[in-house]
Order: sequence, then C-alpha cells, then structure tokens
Amino acid sequence: MGAKLVLSSVEEGVWRLFSYLSSKGKALYNDVPMQVVGRVGRIEVGLFVGPRYALLSVRCSGCGCEEVAEEFQSVVGVIGASLELIRAEASEELGADAVRCSSVLEELGIKLVREVRIAPNDMPLEVIHGGVRIPGVGEVAVVISGYAGAELYRLSVAITSPPRFSPRLLAREACNILSELRKLLKESECSKRAEALQRAKDLGLHDRHR
Repeated sequence: MGAKLVLSSVEEGVWRLFSYLSSKGKALYNDVPMQVVGRVGRIEVGLFVGPRYALLSVRCSGCGCEEVAEEFQSVVGVIGASLELIRAEASEELGADAVRCSSVLEELGIKLVREVRIAPNDMPLEVIHGGVRIPGVGEVAVVISGYAGAELYRLSVAITSPPRFSPRLLAREACNILSELRKLLKESECSKRAEALQRAKDLGLHDRHR
C-alpha cells in the first residue's frame, strides 16, 4: 500500500465532488459548468467528470492568441511533470506497472478526438504531449482544445476509463498545478519588469526621471 495522502481542504473538496459525481454518472461538460478549483491571473484550473473519463482542465483566456500560446508552453512542462507523479503514485497505490505509451497520438488521439468534447462548439482535442498508460486504470494524456470563434484555450489532463483511478491524486494535481503556475507567472512578471527597465535605460529614459 502506498503512503496515505494528506489533502488540503481544497483537495478534499475536489475529491468529494469528484467521488460524488462519478457515483452519479454525471458528465459535467453537459450538465454543469466547469467546477473551478482555482485561478491564477487569466488561467483557471478546474475539473470535469464523466462516466468514462475525467478531465483536469487548465484553461486560459486573453486578448492575444500568441501570448496565450506562450503561457501554455510553460504549462505543458508543468503538466508533464504532473503526469510523472501520477504514473509513479498510481503504480504504488494500485500495485500496477505504469508504462509509457509508445505513441500517445496513435493510441489515444483518435479516442480523445471522437469522445472528449467539452461543449458542442469545441474544436476536436489534439494530443500535444506524451502520456502514460496505467494497466487496469486507464490512459492519461495531455490534450489541447479551443472554442471556435473565441480566444479561449484549454489544456487538459484526460484520464479515460477511470473507475479505479484514485480521485485524490487528481485533486492534488489541481493544487500542484496552481502552485506551479503562480511561480511561473511571478517569474514572468519579474522578467517583463526587468526587460522594460532595461529598454528604458537603453533609450535613456531611466536617467531622465531621476
């Protein structure tokens, strides 16, 4: 047996929501708006639960597609690290050997594109990062989707066939991702301020205000 997971109040709340809706067979993408776990700037981390899969969703809205895309590049790295944690802890907890998918796009892509849609106007989901397959649990992959006609992008951890997958792990990942995003955004803001100050110095504006 793996070590007992210690959950924060937020994680416990997400876990209870996940467990309840899973038992009722609710599909949040049809029945209820996304349950937002937390926000960091323009980025929201939330949870969808369906009878055959669950989504831990990270979505970002903004006025510039390029800027949003840049932020997502950072988020992909965070999610990738989270997948490794999920793989290791699920193996320990379930006693199953978690293995990497040889080709996630080939093994998961078709299924996800056909089955996972958050709303009728969603674009098909596309696998953009590697993933893992956990025997007896399901497949885990990182996918991206966007609303047609709107500058809203969503990065998701999709878990198919999750009945035996511990929702506690998913709840904890939401909080881990929020924590990492806060660090990334703080570093980004510091970097932008430094660049602006350097540009001002280069233009001689900094000294003029002294």
